[in-house]
Amino acid sequence: MIKHQQETKSSWILLLFVFVVALALAWSGFWLFGANLVKTKANEQIFSLQNQGYEIGFEGFKVRGWPYRFVVTVSGVQFTTPPDNGSVQFNTSVLRVHAMAWKLSHLIVELPKSVQILTAGGQKLTYNSERTRASLVFDDNGLSRASLELLQPSFQSSAVTLFQAELSEVHFRPGGDADSRNLFVFARSPVWPNMPINPLDEIRLNGEVFSWSSLVGGQGLQAFRTPDGMVNIEQALIVSGRARADLSGSLQIDKNGYLTGPVQVKFVYPADILSSLDSNQVAGEVRNTILALSLLIGGVSEAELSFKLRKGGIYTGPFRIGSTAQVLP
Repeated sequence: MIKHQQETKSSWILLLFVFVVALALAWSGFWLFGANLVKTKANEQIFSLQNQGYEIGFEGFKVRGWPYRFVVTVSGVQFTTPPDNGSVQFNTSVLRVHAMAWKLSHLIVELPKSVQILTAGGQKLTYNSERTRASLVFDDNGLSRASLELLQPSFQSSAVTLFQAELSEVHFRPGGDADSRNLFVFARSPVWPNMPINPLDEIRLNGEVFSWSSLVGGQGLQAFRTPDGMVNIEQALIVSGRARADLSGSLQIDKNGYLTGPVQVKFVYPADILSSLDSNQVAGEVRNTILALSLLIGGVSEAELSFKLRKGGIYTGPFRIGSTAQVLP
């Protein structure tokens, strides 16, 4: 009886072992099939971009990550945009793309090394960061969601820093209707040459763009100047020390190329912002508008004002207090 039980137990252990081995072999076969599929899709995408005028070259292409991931590492990357997009050249030693083996529609793209950029005018730029990571989610209609995280990003030209920040983020999401997109942009402690307000602790933009297809369809703002082309700004925020300026509103482009629509701005310690303003970095008309605002808000610690942008002017009630720049000719 005991011998029979031992034989039965041994049989179950053997069956379990065979099942585990078969499962591992099946999964490995699936992973190898997926790795080849990744290579095929990558080659198809490269071929498609080349047909659109992009120049793409690389020195090495590897797929690793067994058993749960596909990790594509491309070395010696050279990428040049078509002439109608400026013929900008990008070079980096490593580009890495991650995907879970069971979810190829979600990609994580990393740039672990610096990027050398050569503009059409011959200007040489260098991009560096502690971390550059993009999350891309695709559906049947193409790119559905995207997030970009830059930790300590820096753009430099020769010895001049064009932009740097402690942290910068960009998020792209489907909007409230089929042809709108939600956008979120954030930067902590941004610095660039000729900043009008210095220091800046934070800048933030959160809004929804309607008639998105017309904006990205090739004609840009010209096509966006339609009855449906509109930007709803939930929050456009700047923070400098204890001071804040928080703007919201709905903006369109009128037939003359000027922004039009209602705007609300809440100021906290506005005098601090005015004292941080470098008047040499703002145009005369903008300086006049800032002067008019300073007269309206006086020495208060908080103020909330409503404005109307129309016909190239900024109005509070019936009074024109400044001008806006022409967005389109």
